[in-house]
Amino acid sequence: ELGSTIRAPCRLGGSSLAWPVFQEADKLRLNVGLSGLSALLSGCERGPWPSRRSMQRELRLLLRCRGEVQPVFGAVAAARAAEAGDAPKALQLLDRLLAWDEHGRLENLAGRIRRACGGNSSAAARE
Repeated sequence: ELGSTIRAPCRLGGSSLAWPVFQEADKLRLNVGLSGLSALLSGCERGPWPSRRSMQRELRLLLRCRGEVQPVFGAVAAARAAEAGDAPKALQLLDRLLAWDEHGRLENLAGRIRRACGGNSSAAARE
């Protein structure tokens, strides 16, 4: 399974070998599986991003999630972009998040992130 192939180097202490595998799988739109995605996410959360490229990798990983969890992972991606100081990217992700969140469950969180980035709250942005 592809997820196990990605997970193995991550468990050995470094995800640098796993990222090229994930990138190729992403290009081919292959299913990486929960074990592979969680191993890469765990590696992302271990510390601050060493580079902008690292941040972009994590955001791409978070935004790859589909289904019912998509709005939640989108909110995490927006929060991580805001944390990194990339307000324009965070605001762009919030716009996408609000389109995914059919039930308005993340509106409060989205408003907080938007205000932290210098934007209007989500409710004010729609009016």
